[in-house]
Amino acid sequence: MINFRKILIITGISSLMLLNIAFAAEVVIEDEQNVQAAEQNEETEPEATEKKGMVNVEILNIRSGPSIDYEKLGKLSLGTTIEIKSETEEWYEIIYDSQAAYVSAEYVTIIDTANYDGNGIVEYAKTLIGTPYLAGGNTIKGFDCSGFVQYVMSNFGVIMPRSSTEQYSVGTPVEESQLMPGDLVFFKYTKSSSNLSHVGIYVGDGNFIHSTVPGDTVKISSLTTGYFANYYYGSTRVIN
Repeated sequence: MINFRKILIITGISSLMLLNIAFAAEVVIEDEQNVQAAEQNEETEPEATEKKGMVNVEILNIRSGPSIDYEKLGKLSLGTTIEIKSETEEWYEIIYDSQAAYVSAEYVTIIDTANYDGNGIVEYAKTLIGTPYLAGGNTIKGFDCSGFVQYVMSNFGVIMPRSSTEQYSVGTPVEESQLMPGDLVFFKYTKSSSNLSHVGIYVGDGNFIHSTVPGDTVKISSLTTGYFANYYYGSTRVIN
């Protein structure tokens, strides 16, 4: 005689086992999908960073998202220094008007903090030798004396005032005998004037680099002999 009760019990157990196996398989598949989704999110989400950069194009659009399809929020001009909060392959996240915003990475040069010292400043300043003097200029199109210093220092994340007189108030005063590469050197052509007349960057060996006068270019001159030795006023150290 067939024992239907045993058959029913066995069938019930088999069904339960199949159900458990199916459930376990579903959990595994769901977990794999979650892992894959998380990996994809890691690939697409901006990577947190604390870099500084400088705009290397005349005008750089600021957008509300990491694509040219997003709304324009504003513009940055050539030479502007920015703090990069995070980055993707093609876009940098910045803070603009107290909110997250994005600029194209193609038009931003990362500031090399590895050379964030006086010698690094001098080496960078030397790359600008030959740039023409331009009254009121503070871009690679042309510099006046304080515009040159402002531009060079901004490449190292140091925001300087615009005029040589204002720049003299930044940093720590140093004696001429204690000058080190990267220190700022100041000149005053008229003793009765309350304003300073000229500024440059000390490069060592009694020389400094500066943007000179109309018709001339960025070049290295002697601090200890010749014309500028007669008008030396003082020095400051902005980066130790």
